[in-house]
Amino acid sequence: MPLRALRYFHEVARYASLRQAAERLYVTPIAVSRQIEQLEHFFGTALIERGPRGSRLTVEGECLAEQVSSTLRGFDQVRDVIASRQPPAASRQPPEPGSG
Repeated sequence: MPLRALRYFHEVARYASLRQAAERLYVTPIAVSRQIEQLEHFFGTALIERGPRGSRLTVEGECLAEQVSSTLRGFDQVRDVIASRQPPAASRQPPEPGSG
């Protein structure tokens, strides 16, 4: 299951709209829809109900949305921890040739 599909799903859940999620992600609504369809195939169930006035999460979609949101927050925290352990970019020395 690609992380991209989860990110796209997160945006759809956040905005309740494929179109708005696509705008936020700088992709087409069709691209977002295809990623959602991949997730629905993976889980074997509908995750959103598509309608003329937007999208609505199914019960299963709500369950996934909670987990995805928590997971993405966790990734952000890990990124921040890793970044805090790195020296500033200006003080980093490139590896010497043949040292890797």
